[in-house]
Amino acid sequence: MPTARPQHRGKLAVSYGWASPVTRKRSAQSSRFQTLIKYFNLYCKHSSMMGLKYLVEDRATWTVRLLWLIAYLMIVWLMWIYVPLICRDSLDTFITVTAKSGGIPTESIEYPGIAICNVNRISLRKATMLATDMYNANISNMTVDEILDAIKDLGYLYNTHFRMTKSYSEIDRLLLMYYGDYYNITEIMLYLTPECSRLLIACALHNKRRNCSDMFSVEITQDGFCCTFNYFPGGDDNVTYEVAEDVGFIEGLIVMMDPMLDDYFFTMMPVTGIKAMIFDPREYPDTITGGVTELLISPQRKQFVRLRALALSSSKLMQKFSVYRRGCIFAHEKGLTHKAYSFGNCIVACTVKDLWKYCKCTPFFYPDFFVKLYNRTCTVEDLPCLIRYLDAKRGIVPFDTVELEDLIEGNSTINCEICYPSCNDVTYLARCTTRRTSKEPMYVGINVTAYANYSILSIYFDNQRTLSLRQDVSYRWFQFLSDVGGICELFLGCSIISFVELVYFIILCLTELLTSDSDPEANEEVENQQVQPPMQLIYWNELCPRSRFTKPLKRIRKSSKNS
Repeated sequence: MPTARPQHRGKLAVSYGWASPVTRKRSAQSSRFQTLIKYFNLYCKHSSMMGLKYLVEDRATWTVRLLWLIAYLMIVWLMWIYVPLICRDSLDTFITVTAKSGGIPTESIEYPGIAICNVNRISLRKATMLATDMYNANISNMTVDEILDAIKDLGYLYNTHFRMTKSYSEIDRLLLMYYGDYYNITEIMLYLTPECSRLLIACALHNKRRNCSDMFSVEITQDGFCCTFNYFPGGDDNVTYEVAEDVGFIEGLIVMMDPMLDDYFFTMMPVTGIKAMIFDPREYPDTITGGVTELLISPQRKQFVRLRALALSSSKLMQKFSVYRRGCIFAHEKGLTHKAYSFGNCIVACTVKDLWKYCKCTPFFYPDFFVKLYNRTCTVEDLPCLIRYLDAKRGIVPFDTVELEDLIEGNSTINCEICYPSCNDVTYLARCTTRRTSKEPMYVGINVTAYANYSILSIYFDNQRTLSLRQDVSYRWFQFLSDVGGICELFLGCSIISFVELVYFIILCLTELLTSDSDPEANEEVENQQVQPPMQLIYWNELCPRSRFTKPLKRIRKSSKNS
């Protein structure tokens, strides 16, 4: 009988690509983990980032993989340091100021606001008239000279740095008796102020003589009521501002003035003459803002003032950033008590607010749009409080400043935390030259002998072009992205394509995980799938044909040989 054919009892672990390697039922958690590992290996093998493939390469040893992992961790740590530095630098220096080539024509620049004030703040003639009326009203047993002496105390309302040498109650009692239970201190100070019609003799603008009353108006300033030119506080859009049509002495503003030395009664300074102020035509002129140029014109002197403007404009792109970051405010963003924002008006409004908290009154020399929220004007009764206030307050902090926090906490400064500079502004720079006046009249028809101590003020632009500065965003978002991308390319060799690849493999991984979790029948079918029998090697002798009579034939051949 033929022997049994040898059987391959051993199980050969030969597998092919189409054969499933799953040999046991896996848990859901193990399946998710293996899915994550699978897509991590796929991303590392096919990613455009150089070096990731060495972490999962089959031929790489564990030592090589560990070295590559350490190198990547160090590179990521360096990126963690340098990228925040770029972000911090971009936030600190994202604005640049550049000078516009050639500047802008001076003809397009507005004239500054100009205020002309007599150093004498109370007219002797008007004070005498008021004292005479009080005397004739029989409100007191005081003489005219004694009443005049009491009226002089009203001058301390202009500048409370002067210390009063006597009681203030006498003038307050006289005013209450003369005007009744209430008197308007603002109207009284306006009445006592020297008249502009007597102060201004002749005026000219753009080489044309004009009526001074048409060019100048009486407005309130830090020195009280003064004669002002081109001054419209609050930034009214319906007002037409004077513009420099040309440059040169003849084309500027020329004013002939009479200091009225014989009318002196109360002076702010121990000098004689006329005080002029040059400032932004939209801002209240106050020296605490730093935007006011003061000039003192002595009698029998010509004051020539050469102006140069410095224009600053800001890009509208800066409005996307916060006020704290850009460090300035646009005119339409914050209207305090007036229409248009300006740094000077903000400082003054902050000062008025702080003074109201301290003394519960506002000085009369502040305009209505600052004091409309407060219903009481300071009188001579409030002089002691005003003096204490000026002694307590040493300065102004316009916005949050770390270096001056100690002064703010000590209440020795006025903290105006919302007052930032204007993003669009014009600064006027003045250079002065003084000469002695001549005996010849400036204009025909003026009797110079009637004004023996007259003075002349001439204000004009002396340059055809004005320096213009442009403030713009120098560090845009695409520049920041470029810098960060350069750092990533330098350290990791990655680009936007690398992030697209990462997103692509994450989507594939999530899709497979969600699909496996949402189809329980498919999971059960996979888990219950029978193990495929392994493929066995073929025993090639089994394919050859065999004869069933092998042994008898051998016997026949053997017997035939023997015979």
